[in-house]
Amino acid sequence: MQLGGRTGNHSRMPAATIRVRPATRQTLAQLAAHTHSSVQNVLDAAVEAYRRQMFLEQTNQALADLRKDDRTWKEYRQEIEQWETTGNDGL
Repeated sequence: MQLGGRTGNHSRMPAATIRVRPATRQTLAQLAAHTHSSVQNVLDAAVEAYRRQMFLEQTNQALADLRKDDRTWKEYRQEIEQWETTGNDGL
């Protein structure tokens, strides 16, 4: 599958070839057709969604780890409360 070709907003990007399973290629093509978009745009959106998902999962894990230590969690909550009150300072 060639990406970064002459379609969409990526016309000036160099082409890259990646290997995907036939079923993945078919799904990408179906999604592109359904959304009236290019496979490149669908793939870009999928990667961005996955990146965001990973970020949220890591953030959730970090918060879960903080909660395990009562003292650290209390300090974190106090800091959050301080930040929340700065929104009311009239600036």
